[in-house]
Amino acid sequence: MNWTYKIENREKNFKNFFLDIFEKKNLFSEIIKKDLKTNFAQSLVGPGYLFLIPFIQALIFNFLLSNVANVNFSGEIPNYLFYLSGFIFWSLFSNGALRGSQGIINNIKLIQQISIPRTIFIISPIIYNFIVFLVSFSIFVVFNIIFILKTDFTISISIRFFIIFPLIVYCLFLSLAYALTVASLSIRYRDIVYANSIIIQILMVISCVLYSSGNLTGYFSHILYINPLTLIAETFRWAWFGSDFGITLNQIISQLIISFALFISSIKLFLHKDKMMVDLI
Repeated sequence: MNWTYKIENREKNFKNFFLDIFEKKNLFSEIIKKDLKTNFAQSLVGPGYLFLIPFIQALIFNFLLSNVANVNFSGEIPNYLFYLSGFIFWSLFSNGALRGSQGIINNIKLIQQISIPRTIFIISPIIYNFIVFLVSFSIFVVFNIIFILKTDFTISISIRFFIIFPLIVYCLFLSLAYALTVASLSIRYRDIVYANSIIIQILMVISCVLYSSGNLTGYFSHILYINPLTLIAETFRWAWFGSDFGITLNQIISQLIISFALFISSIKLFLHKDKMMVDLI
């Protein structure tokens, strides 16, 4: 890859954080193309595996929960489609968050050799994962059409579908907030990288990926309502299937406020760590 880019040493602030992202869009493009070629070339079954991961996850949990444990969280939605709808959007958040949060650590040698905005190594994996998500979501749509044609299940076309677009943006911003936070902390505390996958799994359990918020009562339900990730699966199932929306307007507002605060805090933390990054790595 050709790294012949002129990098200016700017003051670390919010304005320049986003300015660096915009000005280095060509570099983003090159890194993403490289990642796509590398991952597809190293896959034994080709690129299809990357796109089918949510479908495999949904199949496994459908078997374990519906057949082995004999529980039903899906209501009127077919079990497999219920779990798949959760994992489709969860993959958009989790894969981008995991890969993005490891971007600094995985590129330490390159960062030490050249002056380059460190955000590139965090945001590029998230954009890469977004491209994978678009293909997975297209397969999800085709899968739903086939399911409708083969069964009695129906999905009504509605204006609710349009909420999916801002939901994707919301999910990407949460993924970036997580990646910036963990990447910033991992510069000094390398152990957090090893705990990353465990943290993501815990977040999945408390984010309505495998169940609806209406299935829970008591203390645990209150945790769901302050978790910004809960909004993703719940909103998508409501928009796509027309299922009951178990989150009130006040809870939505509180989750959006928490999400915004987390996003701003993650940028501030990254800017703070970025000033001392060369010494720390």
